[in-house]
Amino acid sequence: LLATESISAVLFYAPWSPYSQQALPMWQVVAEKLALSNPPIPVGQIDAAKYPEVRVKHEIIANPTIKLFIDEEAFEFPLQEERTWANAVNWINERTNREQVVTNTEEMDAFLDENPLAVIGLFMSERDSQ
Repeated sequence: LLATESISAVLFYAPWSPYSQQALPMWQVVAEKLALSNPPIPVGQIDAAKYPEVRVKHEIIANPTIKLFIDEEAFEFPLQEERTWANAVNWINERTNREQVVTNTEEMDAFLDENPLAVIGLFMSERDSQ
């Protein structure tokens, strides 16, 4: 996953951790939502207890930890943020600049069907959106 995609999101967890056990169902929803993105964002999960070399390489100190990998750079979901699927999806979308321009009502309908959490801005020209 990390080697083949320029953008991917990964949950590092430990099966013995109650916080990880709570995060796994939330992460499944994140995967479902990001699969609807255009283009989809690959989502994975790694048992950091089973693969200590991966835990060390990616500097995982706490379980669970969410990291977003963009090209060769890693971003860590803030520990102080509540770990809900909506917060995780929004955080990922903010860092990947997931803006989309639609030019007609058919494109808008398709966009809203694929993106249940969307912020829509109406601008007279692309220059106005800057």
